[in-house]
Amino acid sequence: MIKSDKFSAGKMRTLLIGLGIVACLGGVAYSFFTIQHESGEEGQYAAAAEALSGLARQVAVRAQATRNGQEQDFNQLAELVQQFEAQLDAIDAPELNDEKSMVDLNWQPIKRASQTLVDAAPRALFVQGVAAELEKNIKPMQRELSSVVTVLQRQRVSTETLIAAQKAPWLLERMARNVDRTLVGGSDSQVAADEFSSDAADFFRIIEGLTRGDELIGINKVTSTSAIEALSNAFRLFSGVSTSVDRIAGASTELRQAAQARETIAENSIPLNDAIASLQPAIASLAVGRLYDAGNLLILFIAPGLLALGLPVSNT
Repeated sequence: MIKSDKFSAGKMRTLLIGLGIVACLGGVAYSFFTIQHESGEEGQYAAAAEALSGLARQVAVRAQATRNGQEQDFNQLAELVQQFEAQLDAIDAPELNDEKSMVDLNWQPIKRASQTLVDAAPRALFVQGVAAELEKNIKPMQRELSSVVTVLQRQRVSTETLIAAQKAPWLLERMARNVDRTLVGGSDSQVAADEFSSDAADFFRIIEGLTRGDELIGINKVTSTSAIEALSNAFRLFSGVSTSVDRIAGASTELRQAAQARETIAENSIPLNDAIASLQPAIASLAVGRLYDAGNLLILFIAPGLLALGLPVSNT
């Protein structure tokens, strides 16, 4: 009877030890799975931080490129902003909240400024198109108008007529400069837009006065067939600009805001890059900390396992 009880007790002890071993080995397996899973997350965070660094630089470059008034620059800027947001959202570890908040704090002014640029794109593209057309046509228009001056110098016309004809090519040149100044969006952009509107109105009056005559301001009607044809050619080349005067004049405020947005992006790019640079070592530290914690977890499981394995030996 005593032997039977000892046998049963030994059998029970062996069973418990076996269960302990299985439990410990299960804990070890779980620990390895946890390490692997967390290491994968940290690798994703590191990749996201690296992507943020590159995207921040690209946003700064593309924002300045919008000065050229090319549609693809505005579109690419909008895409880069979306990509930055996605990469920042991908870093969702609570341990990185402080570093991530600093990145977001420096990112928000750039994000808002980028949106200002994207919103200004239609107006900027329109003004850029007008500026390009005026630049292309200004020399042919000036040649036509200069030929009118040559004809009038040979005829008996009033001094006012000759002065008006000579002023027209100069007005075209100043209009081209003021369109460029408006497009840049500097502090004098509104002055440039106002001058452009005023010069355009003067140009219209001169062309109309030379074509029909204007007794009120003393301009004689041009009678030479070649001069009339030259006036017609010049005005035809100017027609694209003539229908855009009001839109160009009204663009100065939005284009000035766009210029300020570019400055905001340039100013905030350095602190943003610094914040991203601080995020990267924090991710590396997070990986080391988690590995250390997991190592402690392994020790806690392995130690009982080794103890359990030693029990049968000590009882023999």
